[in-house]
Amino acid sequence: MEEFSLSVQFAQALLEPLHERGIATEEVLERAGIAAQLLREPSARIPATAYRELAVRVVALLGDEFYGQDSRRMKIGSARMLCATSVHCRTLGQALAHMTQFFNLLLEDFSCELACDGEICRLLIHETPGPRTPRLLAHEYLLFTLYGLACWLVGRRIPLLAVDFSFADSPRGADYRALLEAPLRFAQPVTSLEFEHACMQLPVIRDSVAADDYTRDIGGHVIRKYRDSNGLAAHIRRTLRALPYAGWPDFASVAQGLHMTQSTLRRRLDEEGQSFRLIKDQLRRDMALEYLDHSSRSVSEIAEELGFAEPSALYRAFRKWTGVSLADHRRRSQASC
Repeated sequence: MEEFSLSVQFAQALLEPLHERGIATEEVLERAGIAAQLLREPSARIPATAYRELAVRVVALLGDEFYGQDSRRMKIGSARMLCATSVHCRTLGQALAHMTQFFNLLLEDFSCELACDGEICRLLIHETPGPRTPRLLAHEYLLFTLYGLACWLVGRRIPLLAVDFSFADSPRGADYRALLEAPLRFAQPVTSLEFEHACMQLPVIRDSVAADDYTRDIGGHVIRKYRDSNGLAAHIRRTLRALPYAGWPDFASVAQGLHMTQSTLRRRLDEEGQSFRLIKDQLRRDMALEYLDHSSRSVSEIAEELGFAEPSALYRAFRKWTGVSLADHRRRSQASC
């Protein structure tokens, strides 16, 4: 599966409950393959694989699948039980009702609500006000887990009409946009997902065997399953990924290949919260990070392959992407190895 990267703020959020409990983080970071120095660089990025590994290790250290975000501990095995019971629902509507009830029984400081009004349904996440409000990691976990599980249960992405967050935008917002591929609004009264009521009748197609496989990598699903693998932006990304950078088509050629006018393609991408330039920039960045960390190519070879005028341009781009120098990054990688 294609690799992608995330803001280092995702890793910082996972480590906060360890810091609060006085648990040392050096070893867990090292085992996840994340350099501690990156945490001090606001614009740094980490591979999604490293995030998943860190999430698994934090859960094991806390003994809590909700990362210590609630007054009650969500015991290990809760997510597995949620999946195992959800597959017995007949429709997505029944499954969403079941999932909200499940979390409402387990959690003290958070509650989930499914509200439908005419042709629109909303999945809402409420937080009881407290000294730590808003707990961004808790909102992310509930929103992304519920949505990811819902998509998995029906075997397709559920198109989102809008996504609201009850907290302000941050560097993580760019990743929300890329992963959710939907219009986002921040600083709203409540965190929620909005989708068409017709989706409630979609049949659940998974079984208990599939549920067991799904929960083997629940940390990975939190940041992966809601990506729209069938969306237009994902299709364009896959098309470009299969070509050498020098052969990437321009916007007009992509529109022609998709049998669309340029204005239609631009509008369709905008509906997914994307643009052609953003797709190309993010793909180029992720390919460069992948090559630097997981190939034997030299910096000069990577720069030439990805269309940088000279290696120094790649060095400058790397610092812009991650907040650290490429030389320092490679020294840390070699030391970790």
